[in-house]
This record gives sequence, C-alpha cells and structure tokens, in this order.
Amino acid sequence: MVEIRINNHAIDFKLQNEKKLTDIVAYIIQWTSGRDLVVFRVEVDGEPFSVTSVPDSDVESAGVINFIIESKADVAFSAVEDGVRYCGRAVKFISNIAADDVPLSELANLKDGIDWLKGVLFSVLGVMGIDHELFTYKGRALPEYIAEMDEQKDDISFLETREKAVSYFAKKENIFIVVKEILRSLLTSAEMKKLILHSVDSPDIIISTLSSLKESLDEELQNLEDIAVAFTSGRDKDGAEKLQRFIDFIFSFSRACHHAAPVFGIEMSDVTVDGISLLDKNREIHDLLNETINVMENQDYISLSDILEYEMKPLLGDTGRYIDSILQKTEI
Repeated sequence: MVEIRINNHAIDFKLQNEKKLTDIVAYIIQWTSGRDLVVFRVEVDGEPFSVTSVPDSDVESAGVINFIIESKADVAFSAVEDGVRYCGRAVKFISNIAADDVPLSELANLKDGIDWLKGVLFSVLGVMGIDHELFTYKGRALPEYIAEMDEQKDDISFLETREKAVSYFAKKENIFIVVKEILRSLLTSAEMKKLILHSVDSPDIIISTLSSLKESLDEELQNLEDIAVAFTSGRDKDGAEKLQRFIDFIFSFSRACHHAAPVFGIEMSDVTVDGISLLDKNREIHDLLNETINVMENQDYISLSDILEYEMKPLLGDTGRYIDSILQKTEI
C-alpha cells in the first residue's frame, strides 16, 4: 500500500475512492488550499514532479508519495528574494558590459530573465491577493513597467556588438534596477506582512519560535537602550539598524502569538499576566511601536530615546511571562 507523506513525515491517509496517483494529488491540493498552503513539489518514490506532471498511474504502482508543502508566505517571500538576487546579478553584468572579458552572449540570457521576472511579479502579486493590473509603484501602474520590460527585451535582440550594448544601457534606464526596487517594496509591504502573519506555521515551529523569543528577550531589552544611545549620539544608521532588529522581534512575537491561537486553540484574551490579557498587551506594544516610528521619522531623537527606555522597555518587561503561559497551554 502506498505511503503518503507531507514534508517527509508520514500521515494517516486512508484511501477512499483514490485509484490513481493524480487522485491523491487532487485531494492534497484541495486540503492545502483551505489552509493558505501550497504544494510545491510531489515526489513519487524519490522522483520529483510538479503537481501537474505526476503520472496518472495506479496507486499500487508507487511505494511512497511525498508532498513538499510550503505556506503561501514562504512561496511569495522566496520568489521575491530570488528575483532580487537575479536583478542584482543582471545589474552587475550590465555595469561591466564594456569589459572585454564579459561575454556578450550573456545578453540573450537577459531576455529570458525578463520573462522570468514578469512571471515572478505576476505570481507573487497573485499569492498576495493583489490585482497586478491595479498595482502601482511610485505612482505608475505595473502594466507600464511590464511594457518597459518587453521593450527592453526586444531592444536587446539588436545589440549585436559591445559598442551598441554599452551605448544602449548608457542612455536607457536599467529595467533590472527598477524591478529590483519593486520587488523590495513588496517584501516590506502591508500585504506581505499580512500574508506572513496569516500563514500558519506547524506546532513545532511555533513552540520553537516562542522559546527562542524568550531566550532573546533580555538582549532585546538591552537593544532598546542601545538604540536610544545610538540616536542621541548621532549614530543614526546604527540606531536605525538596531531599531529594525527590534521591529522584527516584535513582529515575530505577534506572529507566533496569532499562530498559537488557531493551532493550539488558545484565546489571546485568556492568556493574562497581572490582570492584563495578551490581546491587550499586543495592542499596547503595537500602538507604542507606531508612535516610536513616527517620532523617529520626525527626527525627534530625544523623545525617541525617552519612549524606548522609559515606556517600551517596561512594557516588554513581562513578555517572558506571557510566553511561559502560552507554552504551558501548548502542552499536549
């Protein structure tokens, strides 16, 4: 009998009317679609297939069928990062194209790269629930950028010599720089944050994340003091980097709390410390964080230092007790 696995872990899957491997694939896709998960790859006895290329063979023909599943957020995030890395390589290639040791034949690969980047943009926006026809960046609609990508792709076909290529890219805006900026904007967008927040992790990852957050709490509390010192002493870049690290910490904490609720059946209002619920605590933290960011953007570094050291730090002081309470409720 075929063994069904998800991410290499065996699951209890009792066959009903599934006679073909494709029937099992269809069932798993239906199961994942309601959970913001995506079947990334299917492995039949170790041989990888896309979800649309799994052979229509009898169930008895396979020993193990393993579904590699990721959250929609993971799919979108990794696709954006791949796109950013590719754009970086393309920009570097174009900037060095005048050098004789840079093969001109690589220009043909840029045409394929443009088509691939268009696919990345469309798929990522689709996963994020954004209509690509309505998406704008710097006041311009995405179709305008797509038209520029297509135009540059066509132009590249006529760059037969190095001189033509150097002249062309000296006059024309490098579309790969623009696409890289668009992709980076997606990474920090509200839609991406919402997608990440609502893409549920597995129970073991939630518990591991909460434990790790508790271990790093003292370091983050010290980080708040360091941020204040950095800004008041004129080290704005250092302060901004440390503040971003703190924002990431808060975001990870909120995400883990929200994920624990549906996975372990925990009500945030039932997790209390000294009479204050986790729901209210999270709200206080985010309200103060928004105030902190606004003050920083106004470059009022004295007020920023006071908020971080005398308001935010005390507010986070009992976060470890909330984490302990959640972890106790996750015990099976």
